[in-house]
Parts: sequence; structure tokens; C-alpha cells
Amino acid sequence: TMNKQIIIIFILQVALCIFCGIFYAVWFSSNKDDTDYLGWEESGDGDENGLVVFFLQMGTWMLLFANFVPISLIVTLEVVKFIQAIFIVWDEEVCDKPRDLPAKVQSSNLNEEIGQVEYVFSDKTGTLTCNIMEYKKMSINGISYGNDNLSGENLAAKKGITNVAFEDATFEKDMKNEANSKFLKLLALCHTVLVETKKGEERKFGDTLKYQASSPDELALVNIAQYCGVRFLGVSDAAIMSLDFFGTTEKYEILEVLEFSSARKRMSIILRDHQADNIILYCKGADSIIVPRLRSGQDQLVHTTNEHLDEYAKTGLRTLLVAQKVISLEEYAEWKKGEEKAQEDVNNREARLEEVYDQIERGMDLIGATAIEDRLQDQVGATIASLKEAGIKVWVLTGD
Repeated sequence: TMNKQIIIIFILQVALCIFCGIFYAVWFSSNKDDTDYLGWEESGDGDENGLVVFFLQMGTWMLLFANFVPISLIVTLEVVKFIQAIFIVWDEEVCDKPRDLPAKVQSSNLNEEIGQVEYVFSDKTGTLTCNIMEYKKMSINGISYGNDNLSGENLAAKKGITNVAFEDATFEKDMKNEANSKFLKLLALCHTVLVETKKGEERKFGDTLKYQASSPDELALVNIAQYCGVRFLGVSDAAIMSLDFFGTTEKYEILEVLEFSSARKRMSIILRDHQADNIILYCKGADSIIVPRLRSGQDQLVHTTNEHLDEYAKTGLRTLLVAQKVISLEEYAEWKKGEEKAQEDVNNREARLEEVYDQIERGMDLIGATAIEDRLQDQVGATIASLKEAGIKVWVLTGD
């Protein structure tokens, strides 16, 4: 605003100088013969033409009007902005109280720059939220499990299991029924998590395992399975996954891992079940991606699960659908040929692979849904409300 005002003043100053220069040139040409007492002839100015007189006088008036933009005004404004910066540093409302860190003003223009902000673009995970995922609720076979708040001590944390804040007495009673055990097995197998091991450490059967995951979401899913008694034990060099399934060790051979991506919005793993001697595909992903890939005849289950997802989403929980599909040996062998051909296509490999992956991920059975809490940072709601009250529009950008 100040720059615009200075420009306007300067334009007025130039216009006034031009007017004065023209007026003087006209007056001089009309009156130079009657003003000999001013000594034009002695100084030589009387021989100058009107254009030279105009430019000389315009420059003279520019010097006379130089105080139109007083230096003292600019200095005063800088002093005011400096004092405003001191008040920002002293303001307790913008102080990081847990660490006792005041705001730092790096530029005297900060105050007026803040006043020009109209839009704020913010990331969600880790900015508005704490990026500490805690497993809260689940929906299995049309039944929702999990409480909003723990009634007492976090038993998972007591056992050394992180990223779990789940409690439901009904689920604990029905944990080993077919639907629930199938759900837990999927969570314990459909991932790319690694077991954390320390050199020289002796581990006993039943000890709480520590995992390394690419995302806290995956860690929460594997840890809820461990908390419920279905523990992922690791992967051998021969690509064999070991599972402690309620005290019984089971082995699964990894045939394929269909990685998660922002375009796919799902992750799948194809395993050979050494116990049942069959091939099974486990998949987890966004509901908008999983639902169209389910086999027909599950309308009621899908409807009920979607209602649970809506309830979870209203409380700010991150949701996923999980599904599975039993694959015959013939179907897998045929699909594998198509996958190998797609891998050989140098020019269009990614598109061909996406088509092949989509083919095998069709006709799945819905197993359930998960809900994970990523708690908001302190004062997020009040901050957004204050920004909106100030007329600032807030846009939240997510990975979806």
C-alpha cells in the first residue's frame, strides 16, 4: 500500500513540474523583452529557446518539490514496523509454550506481509496431526468393535506394543471365531513390515516383537494383530512368512507383492498357504477402490461396513477396507504368464502391469474395515477458526 502511495505522489510531482515548466517557458517567451532588469542578456539565458527553458525549469521544480516524499516519513514507518516486530516477539499467544520459544521476526516487513495473506495451504499428516497412529476400531462381518476412549490402562502399551489403543470386551470373547481370526490373519500377513532384531538377542516364543514399517499405519495394523494373539514372526531368505496363529506356527510362501502406490490406493500380497495347500490373495486399501473389486452377492455386508466407515470418518479416523480371494493353481499360473509378459514390455510396462494387477484383484471377499486415529495437534481447531474469522481461506492437502 505504501509503495502505491509513493508512486502516486511521484506521478503528481512530475505532472506538477511539467505544468510549472510549461508555464514558465510560455511566460518567459512572452516577457523576456520586458524584463531586462533581470539581466538575461548578461547571463546569456535570453538566447535560449523555449524547449531548453522548459527542461531547465522542470528540473529546477523537481528539486524544489523533492520533499513531496519526505525521507523522515519513510524512516518513521520503518521505526513503527520495528516496534511492531518487538511486540510480535513479546506476544505470548504466538509463543511455543512447551519449549518456551518466542516468535522470531526475521524481517521488518513481516507485519504487513502477514496482513496480505489470503490463502493458507497446509499438509495434513504431521502438520495438523501428530503422525502418531493408534489403532482404535474395526468392523468385521458387519459388527463394529472398539471404544472411543479406553476405560482404564492401555494394556497394549503395558505389553510393550505400540500404536494400539483398542479395547472391546465383546471382541476379546469372540476373537477366535472364524470371521475375526481370518481378519487378524490378514492384518498379520498383508504388509511389508520387517521384524526388528538386535545382534546377540535371544528371543523366546511369545515375547513381544518390535517391527520396522515404512508407515505408522502398517505398524498399527500388524501390532493390533500381535496384541490379539496373531503375531507376524518374520520372513526367511526363501520368502517364507512365519506366523504365530494363537500359539500355532504357520508358514506362507510369498508369491507376489503388489505394492501400494498413490495411483493404486491399495496393496496386495499373494501367498501359498502351506497348511491348506492353496493360494490366497490378501488386499487392503481405500473403500472407493476395494468396493468395485468385490465379488457380487455381498451387498448387505458392504452396506453395513460402509455405515461403520462413515461413523469412523466422522470422528476423524483413517479407514481402510480389507479383502481376500482364494485363487486356484490354474488361475494363478495363467495370471503369472500375463504378468511376465507385462514385465517384458519395455515401452508400456507400468500400464500393462496395472491391467494385470487389476485382473487378479477382482472378485474378492470383503473381510472388514480398520480405523486408525491420527490425533490432531493441540489447538488445531481453534487456530483454523481464528484464521477463518480473519478472512483467511484454509486448504488442506492430503495424499488422497
